[in-house]
Formats: sequence, C-alpha cells, structure tokens
Amino acid sequence: MSPRTAELSESMKAESRKKILDAALELFAHHGYHATSVDRIARAAGVSKGGIYVHFSSKEDLLKGLIYASMEAGTDAMPDMEQKAPDLLRDIISMTFSELSKNREHFKLLHGLTFQVGSIEFVNTIATEKYKHYMTLFEKIFSEMGYENPHHQAIELGAVLDGIAMQYLIFEKEEMLREMKEHLFKKYKL
Repeated sequence: MSPRTAELSESMKAESRKKILDAALELFAHHGYHATSVDRIARAAGVSKGGIYVHFSSKEDLLKGLIYASMEAGTDAMPDMEQKAPDLLRDIISMTFSELSKNREHFKLLHGLTFQVGSIEFVNTIATEKYKHYMTLFEKIFSEMGYENPHHQAIELGAVLDGIAMQYLIFEKEEMLREMKEHLFKKYKL
C-alpha cells in the first residue's frame, strides 16, 4: 500500500474539519453552546475527541470558527454597497430574508448566542461591532432617503429585522418572510 499523498491528507483534513463544524453548528443551534460538550460534537461528527483538537484548540475556538464562517458567508452575500440608498436598502432586506431562509441553522446559532453575550466575551465584542456597523449603514441610507430621524429609523429597522428573524426561526414559515419583505418594500417605498 502506498503512503497518502499530501493532497489526499489535506483533503481528508478539510473533510474532517467540515464534519466537525457541521455537527457543532447543528448541536449549538439546537441545544445551545453551554449544553453541548466536545464529546457530543465528536460523536455527531464521527471523529474522536482528539480529532477535534487537531483542528480547534478549544470548544470556544470551534464556536469562533462557526461564527466567523457565518459572518464571512453573510459578507459574501451583501449587495453592492455603492448603490444608491433606496436600491441598497431593498437589496439588504432581500438578502437578509434570503440568507435567513438558506442558512437557518447559522441564524439559530447566532440568535441563540445573542442571549448569552454576557457569558461569552468574544460574542459580545462581535455583536457590538456588527450592531454598530449596521446602525451606521442604516442611518446613512435613511439620511440619503430624506427621513427626518435616520437614527431612530435605523434602530427600528434593526429591531424589525431581528424580530422577523426570531419569529421565522421559531415558526419556520417561508410565507411570513415573503409577506414581511413585501411589507417592508411598501413601507420604505422600495
């Protein structure tokens, strides 16, 4: 039997890492970060506990990997930021609902973690940075669209999008996303 090639080894390592991330995502999303052990992730991924530590230094490191992968996917899905305000707002709303539908488990994980920001320090940092980024973006859009108080409009839109996401994650009704997308398009004259 011939030894593994470096390419095959890398492929196997990447496949193992993906299995671990997928298992952790499902378990964290459904059972919570604190209630999910590394042993349980290993069993679900079909790897040894030590196999997890080949890829991640700790359970927290694994969680960071999931969060950063989710954020990267969200960034990749973002519309062209050079668009004019009404078109940009329309595309952000569309992208939000589309990503919510396509990546439900990621959103379950992220929304579940928002209730634990005090117990996982890096989650608080990431959530705060993301919130500031989106509020700044929404304020700019509402200012360009001529709204009287862009700051309050930004807060309201953020709260509405979070609320819709939470309801969708609980009830998983696709028609609700379609209805609310159309409602927001009408509300903001998009």
